[in-house]
Amino acid sequence: MYIRLLAAAMAAARGEDEEEASEAQETPDHAIFRWLAISFASTHLTMTEPYRGGCQAQDYTGGMGIINGAKWKPRSGTINDFSYLHTNCLELSIYLGCDKFPHESELPREWENNKEALLTFMEQVHRGIKGVVTDEQGIPIANATISVSGINHGVKTASGGDYWRILNPGEYRVTAHAEGYTPSSKTCNVDYDIGATQCNFILARSNWKRIREIMAMNGNRPIPHIDPSRPMTPQQRRMQRRRLQYRLRMREQMRLRRLNATAP
Repeated sequence: MYIRLLAAAMAAARGEDEEEASEAQETPDHAIFRWLAISFASTHLTMTEPYRGGCQAQDYTGGMGIINGAKWKPRSGTINDFSYLHTNCLELSIYLGCDKFPHESELPREWENNKEALLTFMEQVHRGIKGVVTDEQGIPIANATISVSGINHGVKTASGGDYWRILNPGEYRVTAHAEGYTPSSKTCNVDYDIGATQCNFILARSNWKRIREIMAMNGNRPIPHIDPSRPMTPQQRRMQRRRLQYRLRMREQMRLRRLNATAP
């Protein structure tokens, strides 16, 4: 998570600036963006006050202190957009007031206004699910994708196979998938109490890479069925020989894995 503290009409703007439009634009994570904005605005000492004075004659937030960024000030290509689309980061823009350079004597009051809101916002990083994605030998899998059913926005695992996914309380169907592995899914529950739910995944190696290699050797055409009553063509003999060699290699690899697993 990340917040930018700016000088403008007071509000917590959700990071949904993706299109230049006057209509509100909702990201797949609209619910969690809204929760994060409310968690800041509701604990700020003055952000939900209807009268702001100064540069703001009216309250665009409906007394809640939050607003959709695309509806309020539509812009495309913002750092909020980049952070959401290309990283695992959820970013909010926090507008604290009209004065960009407050007097030194006003700083203690500004700190008191924002202190509880900042601490509450930081606590939200512990809401959702977290875990590690490994293979069957316990080796971490980097750059695996963690996707949540109903939310069209995945997050990536770090170099150690670890991930964090901020979610509102509820029950979620979560899937981990990575290149060369069979996807794995499980149900993860997020409680109302602060503290991310542990949700680990173990992925098994997939044969799809080898299948694609075999298909490529056959010109990416379906492998024809061999009729045993007919003599095989030279190409069919080569394909059968390759498949037999592949099966033998796979059996040898499985034998070596069992030996390594039982070795002291």
